[in-house]
Amino acid sequence: MRGAGLWVNLYTVDEAWQFSRLWLLGVDSITTSNVGEMANLEKPILMLPYDLYSLLWSVIGLSAMGLMFGLLYPYRREQVHQQKR
Repeated sequence: MRGAGLWVNLYTVDEAWQFSRLWLLGVDSITTSNVGEMANLEKPILMLPYDLYSLLWSVIGLSAMGLMFGLLYPYRREQVHQQKR
């Protein structure tokens, strides 16, 4: 729409986190029922570049997988050892 020179306005955005997300996406304006909260926002709530956001979630995901493997590997190894007896 913006490529065609049209103004992008979204209707009824009442949550600050949603407004922040749209702000970062480059929406031109919003219509809200929550004017008091939106007017007080001077910058988006969470200002992370997409690359950093992706990196953080990748690290969290890999850490969780490592933790699961680290907890389950000794248990599985013991089971295999017992089956060989």
